[in-house]
Order: sequence, then structure tokens, then C-alpha cells
Amino acid sequence: MLYNKVRPNKFTELVGQRNVVKNLMAQSQKDKFFNIYILCGQYGSGKTTVARILAMALNCEHKDEQGNPCLECESCKAILEKKAADVIEIDDDDYAIWYRDLSEETNKYEGKTVKFKGIIARDVKL
Repeated sequence: MLYNKVRPNKFTELVGQRNVVKNLMAQSQKDKFFNIYILCGQYGSGKTTVARILAMALNCEHKDEQGNPCLECESCKAILEKKAADVIEIDDDDYAIWYRDLSEETNKYEGKTVKFKGIIARDVKL
């Protein structure tokens, strides 16, 4: 898909969402993050892109001075290639059942490639 080839991978590459990006970059620079983020907006506004960049920033071993992920360390590469077992992206209608089962499984082991576990839940319908 074209949007995967041209998707930004750093906060500074994002267009729009200036206030969100500014706050996330400040948190990344200080390495102080919240436990949960809820990103909402119209289709195509960049929610999943921001979530992926945030996941990399949380786990990056060599962030730059602006808080951008390096894209070169093991955890950044694993997240970019969608091979990080602890950063999962789901797109499903039945999150409650899926999350319960996932929580029981993921709490049994320590992360292998990243420091923090993350779930990117797309298109959640309440």
C-alpha cells in the first residue's frame, strides 16, 4: 500500500496535528510518558501513524535531541517491520474479548525486543 511506503517515521516528519506532536515530542525528550493515549479523529488524520511513532519513541535506545526515534536500534527496526511481539496492532470489532485473552497471555512473559508493551487498537467502536 502506498500509505505504508510514505508514512512518516519521526515526529518532525508529521504534517498537521501540531499541538499533539509538540506535546508528544516534549514527553519523548524528557522520557516521561503517560500509561495510555487515546487518539481520535477522522479517517486519514494520522492516528495510527502517531501511535506507531509513539511506540518507537517509547522503546528507542538512541533518540535524537528532539525526541524522535533513531530508526536504527533493534526495537525501532522491530516496530517498523511489525516484528515486535510486544507492540501489537489490532483492527477488530470485539476488543473486550480479545483484550481479556491478550492481557492474560502478555502478562506471563517479559518483553524480548522492546522495553514497553503496546497495543495499537484501530477503529474502536464503543
